[in-house]
Amino acid sequence: MSSRTRSSPSTLPLPRSTPSCPFTIRRINPSAYLIRENDNFGEHPHIYAKICSSDTFSIIVLSDTGVGTNIPNPHYSSSSSQSSQPKFWNIGTFLEHTINPGSRMPNVVITTHCHYDHILGIEHLPQADPPLPSSVSASHRHGVDTTSKPPLAHEPTRKQPTIVLASSNSIDFLSPYSRLQRHSLCDRLNLRAPWYRITWAKDLSYVTYEDPLGGLPLQTNIQILHTPGHTPDSLSWFDAETRLLCVGDSLYETESQETRDTPWGEEPRAAVILVKESVLCDWWASLAKVLDFVEERNAEVEDVADVADQEEKMAGAAQDGIGSPPTHGLTFESLVHSDIGEEWRSIDVVPLPPKLRPRVLICAGHVTVNVDAAECLLAMQGFMARILRDEVPRKRLPDARGEETWFWDDLLDSSREEKGSAQAGRFSLVSPLRVIEKGRRKIPREDWALCGC
Repeated sequence: MSSRTRSSPSTLPLPRSTPSCPFTIRRINPSAYLIRENDNFGEHPHIYAKICSSDTFSIIVLSDTGVGTNIPNPHYSSSSSQSSQPKFWNIGTFLEHTINPGSRMPNVVITTHCHYDHILGIEHLPQADPPLPSSVSASHRHGVDTTSKPPLAHEPTRKQPTIVLASSNSIDFLSPYSRLQRHSLCDRLNLRAPWYRITWAKDLSYVTYEDPLGGLPLQTNIQILHTPGHTPDSLSWFDAETRLLCVGDSLYETESQETRDTPWGEEPRAAVILVKESVLCDWWASLAKVLDFVEERNAEVEDVADVADQEEKMAGAAQDGIGSPPTHGLTFESLVHSDIGEEWRSIDVVPLPPKLRPRVLICAGHVTVNVDAAECLLAMQGFMARILRDEVPRKRLPDARGEETWFWDDLLDSSREEKGSAQAGRFSLVSPLRVIEKGRRKIPREDWALCGC
């Protein structure tokens, strides 16, 4: 049995966004969707969804789950058993209302990192276990490596439990549960981090789902890349089918068409955020790793079915003649036989240049969608290098979590905006000053001294 990845039907009717629904959805390529959330924290996280199928079953691969918004739906009617809208809007009911009716397809969640605005929606997806009894501590049951396949569905309508993937780069950053509670920043906001079982994803591994009915596993085209820096558990993923790379919160632009055109109004400019646990030298190394990965993908050529197909793409000069062909020729085609000898043609074969595959596009946990990946990564690298060279205007913000915190943005200097630089204001950064200063010491000076100049 072969596995394949496919999109849902192109005729899928997506509901119109309404002020009462805190989510929007749109197709961003032939097989993936962008879901955006209008939340009370002003995060406006990006959730990506892709339907992947084998010959026997389908799954939905989600990148993150958002802030966990769960609000009553004023358009819900309890008097109608055929109501087309859910009683509450959350990421689970929104998926059921749009691309996963009845939650028939199980969810596989890739957590790009553990911050609250990426994991709180997990509790609104089908869970593997019933709620924990009050006498059992969640910390004793968190962080279990669930590599075995999920339980069989004894009832056709039973919802399969959600599988949650997280980077194996720093397991002790997420487990036990008390560390997730702290590192997710839920403690700071008086929130409770969701409880979920973790399947640890190794670097360069592919997202694979075991068939609950015992069939062959479904291996997707989605590859995991460990990219620590923003947090130790940060990861990126690459979908080879759609040539889409997601970098989570490692980087994103300040604004995009997504943030300017929303049902809830234009969103404020967003800054890349480094936190107390961020390590800038790891971030810098991860950016270089992803950039190398993207450049390798951009150099890939389309597969050639066979030699005959390639020969059809040949171009060159042809010379006709009658009689015996010259003794020194490249390729000869026998055309016809005549009384005076074989008619021949000499072809100077010149292969056409190979056709490159589409360039990789980048998306992020906020703001950025479908931007040329190599260009965006280089631009962000140059921006960070300028911060390390102290060339970007900055101002101090209120201390955060006991750390002296600063904000870097070219638009703090109005003259730069007036000069009309294409890159001015494209990126901004909020970070503890300690993280930047330590990065300046740890990252080799030759890496950033001239970078982006």
